[in-house]
Amino acid sequence: WLSVPREFPGADSLYSPNRNAWGILTAAKNYVQTAEQIDSGDDHTRRAWEYYLNGQSSDYWYWDGTEMWDSHPARAANLAISKAMTVIERGPDLTGPSIFLPQREPYNPGGTEWDGQGRMPSDFKVWTFVYDVSGLDEVLLKYRVSESDEITEDNLTYAGGANTKKWYSLPMTRSFQASVTDPLPLAKAGEFRAEISGLSDVMVDYYIKATDSEGNNSRSLIQHVWVGETTAGFQPGNGSHDPDGPISWEPVEPTPEDTITITVSNAHTSGNLHWGVNNWTRPHDDFWPDGSFLWHDNVAVQTPMRYNDADSLQLQIGPFSHEDQLVANISFVISYSDNSWDNNNGNDYFISLSREVSADDASKDGDSGGSIDPFDLEHPVSYNLLANYPNPFNSATTIAWEQPEQAHVRISIYDLSGRRIAILADETRPAGRHEIRFNAGQLSSGLYIYRLEAGGHAIQRKMTLIK
Repeated sequence: WLSVPREFPGADSLYSPNRNAWGILTAAKNYVQTAEQIDSGDDHTRRAWEYYLNGQSSDYWYWDGTEMWDSHPARAANLAISKAMTVIERGPDLTGPSIFLPQREPYNPGGTEWDGQGRMPSDFKVWTFVYDVSGLDEVLLKYRVSESDEITEDNLTYAGGANTKKWYSLPMTRSFQASVTDPLPLAKAGEFRAEISGLSDVMVDYYIKATDSEGNNSRSLIQHVWVGETTAGFQPGNGSHDPDGPISWEPVEPTPEDTITITVSNAHTSGNLHWGVNNWTRPHDDFWPDGSFLWHDNVAVQTPMRYNDADSLQLQIGPFSHEDQLVANISFVISYSDNSWDNNNGNDYFISLSREVSADDASKDGDSGGSIDPFDLEHPVSYNLLANYPNPFNSATTIAWEQPEQAHVRISIYDLSGRRIAILADETRPAGRHEIRFNAGQLSSGLYIYRLEAGGHAIQRKMTLIK
C-alpha cells in the first residue's frame, strides 16, 4: 500500500507513512543483503534477515491496534541494520544498490483512469527508493519503446530483440524527507524521480539502473505500460460502461450547462440514482432534483427515478453550472427497490463534463473577412486558456490566457472536490494576451483546476502542485 502524501502530525511537508516505511525498509534491505554477501552463515546475518522480513509484514505494521503506522517498520529495520553492521564491518561491499519496485504516475498514461478523471496526460513520472551502504554514484531511468500493444518475449529481457528499440537513459532526481517515526530510523533511502515524455501510442518498457560508489550495479525488474488509449474492443471496467448495456445518458458528452437524461432500460423494478460529483464528493444542494435525500455516508445523494411503462427508469439531472462548486464529472450507481445494485461490475458509472470551447465557437470570434495570423498575440481570434508554467510547480506558477475583445474576466482556482479556493482576477481586461501569478501558499501538493470565465466562455485546465 502506498498512500497519497497528506498532512501528518510532526511532518514539515506532506507525508505518507506507507511510503516512508518502504524508504526505511529499502535501506535496511541493502544492509541485510550486503551482510549476506559477506558472510551468509553468520548468526547475525540470519537474525538480520528475520528482523527485516518481519518488518515487511503488514500485520506488524498496522494490526496491533496502536496505529503507529511506520514506527513499527522503523523499529524492525533498526534491529536488522544493527545485526547486519557487525558483519559488514568485516568485509568488502560487493553488493549493488537496493531498488524499490518503481512506481508510475499516472498509472495509465494517455488512457483513462478508474476514478473518472478522464484521459490522463501521456507524459508520466517514474519514482522509486534507492539505497546503498557505500553511497550512490548514479541512478538512471532506462526506457525503450515498441509499436506493438502486445508484450512479447523481446519486452521481457534487457537484451530485447527485433520488436524493441534501443534503451534511452534519463538521470533521476533525488529528494529526501525526514521520518517522524518513534524510533527514528538508522537509515532511509532517498526518493528518485524522472519523467518520460513526448510518447504516444507505443509500448514502453522501463527499469531503474543504480550504481554505488564501489562500482556495483543493480537493475530493477522491467515494467511495461501502453501509452495511449487502448485499441482493443470494449472491456467493462476502469470507470467506463458498455455502450450496448442497460445504462445510457443524453447528451453523450454533456457540458455543465446541459440537462442530462439518464435511462436504465429493462429495469426489473423501481430504483434510485445513487450519485455524487467529482469522484463521489457531495453535490451542492442546488443540484439536487426534487425528492432527493442524502445517503447515510453524508456524501452520496439518492434521487428516485421515474418508472416507465416500457420497463425503464429515467431521471434528469443538471445543469451543473454553479460558482460555488465546479463539477468535472458525475459518479453514480443504481439502487433498486429490491435492495440490489448495479455498480458497473464494481467500477461505478462516470459522466465527464466537457468545458472546452469548441472550434465552431472559437471561429465565431475571428474576423472572417480577412486573413488571420494564429500567432498574433496582440490580436487573438478566440478565448484561450494556456498551459500554466512551470507545471508541475513548487509554490508559484504563471497562468496565461488570450481574449479577442475587451471583457470582464474571472480566473479561479478549484480543488478536485470542486471547492473554489481562490479568485486571481475578477475585472475587465482589454483584448490581448494576459498573465497572472498564482502563489499556492499553504496549499497541499496535488492536482488543482484553474478556470477562465470571460465573454460567455468557460475553459478549465489542470495543474500539479508539488512541494
